Amino acid sequence: YPSGTVVTLKATPASGWKLASWSTGETTSTITVKMDSNKTIKATFVKEAATLYTLTVNIEGNGAVNPNGGKFEKGTVVTLTATPAEGWNFTKWSTGGTSRTTKVTMDGDKTITAFFTEKQKYQLTVNITGQGTVSLDPPGGMYYAGTQVTLTASPAEGWEFTKWNTGATSPTITVTMTGDKAMGAVFTEIPATKCKLTVIISGQGSVSLDPPGGTYDAGTQVTLTASPSANWEFEKWS
Repeated sequence: YPSGTVVTLKATPASGWKLASWSTGETTSTITVKMDSNKTIKATFVKEAATLYTLTVNIEGNGAVNPNGGKFEKGTVVTLTATPAEGWNFTKWSTGGTSRTTKVTMDGDKTITAFFTEKQKYQLTVNITGQGTVSLDPPGGMYYAGTQVTLTASPAEGWEFTKWNTGATSPTITVTMTGDKAMGAVFTEIPATKCKLTVIISGQGSVSLDPPGGTYDAGTQVTLTASPSANWEFEKWS
């Protein structure tokens, strides 16, 4: 520059940086230099300290949010995911959003609340007609809405499963709990088949029966004992 020229220097820091000072000791972004000799000017830039904001996460009901809060640099976009506990549903965020995932831009301290509500529970009642049992899977009597319960009917000895009160005839059925429900299992007795036992004696003696009688249900075991009369002996059965 010609002697006497006044030169204006303007320092422009990059993003995330700031001017610390000029070698002249000045700290303003713009300075002037009078060219009365050869000059060397140095601008020193330093990195700005990150601005941190606090994200506070509150929970109403039973569930979790990931991440559950913390400190984040200015401008960070934080993705929050709500996970309900078993038997609970995610309802909404305090921002009004109803998706389980929401985004928060950290342009200041933020507080957000996740709301969870408990699922409705319904009662399953089982009534039995006749003799038998009904098992439930999963076991219990109170179930959350939408739970699928498998019922299995097992007849007692001498009985057979007939039907459910719904009309189904399979001993195993599945019920979806959309409300309180009453299920009925009907068992009917299997008719016994009667059989007659006839005893014929050749010679002199007697035969006792245990159990006594002459007509028995099919499958009954009867013990026969032969007792010879005086001067007679038992020889054999037919």
